[in-house]
Amino acid sequence: MKQVLEPESLSSPAITSPQNFHALEVESIDLFVRIAQFIGFPKSYGEIYGLLFTSSNPLSLDDICARLNMSKGSASQGLKALRGVHAVKITYVPGDRRDRFELEGNIRLLMQGFIQERLEPGIRDLGMRIESLSLKVNDLQNGEKKRYNDRLGKLRNWHKQAQKIMPAVERLLGG
Repeated sequence: MKQVLEPESLSSPAITSPQNFHALEVESIDLFVRIAQFIGFPKSYGEIYGLLFTSSNPLSLDDICARLNMSKGSASQGLKALRGVHAVKITYVPGDRRDRFELEGNIRLLMQGFIQERLEPGIRDLGMRIESLSLKVNDLQNGEKKRYNDRLGKLRNWHKQAQKIMPAVERLLGG
């Protein structure tokens, strides 16, 4: 959903070069880059989120590209992914044809988006890969087959445990 802002509320200082960062911006961007990488997102997603985190006004794609010295393709891809997990939303400004982006204020939506877009598909993928491996194990000699089946048993057990805790994770993270 787009939020409407009045054009006069967007009187932010001119965005010039990537070297024009305040220490708080640098620290925030670094924090979100580390978080993004920890959860498996590219560095650029963390940079975008960190910049929007410190911004007092919504930023256009061009603003983000200029501040982060990032290509439009990379910024656009990052914004799309961040919107997909409900971390960022579009803010409409009457009379301005450009979309502007800001953080989604609802942490619950962000957590639900992360679970739906990253955790659940990852757990499903793990299950499919384990089954694919088990088919390949059948082609092995008996000694090798037993060793790999034992290891696959451990993976299956881990997968079952991950599936069991997902409802608790969803509740914990606001799902």
